[in-house]
Amino acid sequence: IILTGRGDDGYICLKEMSDNNARIIIQSEESSFCFGMPGGAIKNGVNGKNVDLKDIVSEIVKYSEED
Repeated sequence: IILTGRGDDGYICLKEMSDNNARIIIQSEESSFCFGMPGGAIKNGVNGKNVDLKDIVSEIVKYSEED
């Protein structure tokens, strides 16, 4: 899960995880105070699901129910 924040260093490990089929949740631009971290992840090829902040918990629950 990558949330609002400045910079874009968070994408480095997320890209590797994404390339290995990890489930990635990226906070949506609309619900981010600062879209640096989430935007950097998207810009650098991290495959993830964009989710509004208010919906992240339910997304985690959905993932846990799938396994």
